[in-house]
Amino acid sequence: MMDPVFKQILSFLETTDQKLTEIDLKSRHIVDEDVVVLVDAMQKGNNRVVTLNLINNHIGVVGVTALAALIQSYPWLTKLQLQLNDIGPNGAIVLAASLRNNRCRLRYLHLKSCRISASGAEALASAL
Repeated sequence: MMDPVFKQILSFLETTDQKLTEIDLKSRHIVDEDVVVLVDAMQKGNNRVVTLNLINNHIGVVGVTALAALIQSYPWLTKLQLQLNDIGPNGAIVLAASLRNNRCRLRYLHLKSCRISASGAEALASAL
């Protein structure tokens, strides 16, 4: 069952007269499939989300892959908070690749307690 706050945010994103600049989905039980839907709605909508808070959810590599695509094609996003998600080293590597893209405008990427390990940290460090 979809979280009611998440559902409301999707509705706002799909309504062209609503302007969202920040999305806070901290601790809303968001899973990979939800992230894919959210990214799609953000890319289709007429919003300019600057901050995306996804702290303490259930986001793995699939969700991070969708976010990596968003980072490369959505110039308004400057702050992405992913703390306390299990993205692992593979997710960190996917994010690192998107950070190398010239169209990436992300300035703040928070990954505390995401189990990225040394290989993920190395990939991220080399992307900066």
